[in-house]
Amino acid sequence: MTTLQLEDERKGSVWPYLCWAVSLAIGFYDLVYVREVIVSVLIVSGIDSKLLFLVDKVGFFLFAASGLLVILLTEPYLRNGWKQRTLLARFSRLVALGFGVLTLSWAALMGLPGLADHARPSVVELVSVSVLFAVTDAWHGRTLSSQADA
Repeated sequence: MTTLQLEDERKGSVWPYLCWAVSLAIGFYDLVYVREVIVSVLIVSGIDSKLLFLVDKVGFFLFAASGLLVILLTEPYLRNGWKQRTLLARFSRLVALGFGVLTLSWAALMGLPGLADHARPSVVELVSVSVLFAVTDAWHGRTLSSQADA
């Protein structure tokens, strides 16, 4: 799957970009649920609807800016990981971080008092994402130890 050859470096590949697409999808999902947690906390706390609307719009802009920053930082991070033969460790770190944020967000929604039941994730979903977090965290630790041995 090589696509290009840089001077004296490792051949290019599409793998960093596929990993980038997966990590961006998880990151987008994280941003959606972090926003959901913030809005839910504000609603449950009884904030005025006009102030809630303002906070939501400003928060949307800040999340868009942080999403752009994530896009700009993860692509070279993974591309350089390919060149340094650490792509798997870097990708597993990003995926574990994404599932960790999702786990915390869903746990916060589950524990928020006064929130409607349909606004909460189910226990099955929370357990599933927690298992995915544990698996990717273990996978990250294993890739780090195997790279240290090599």
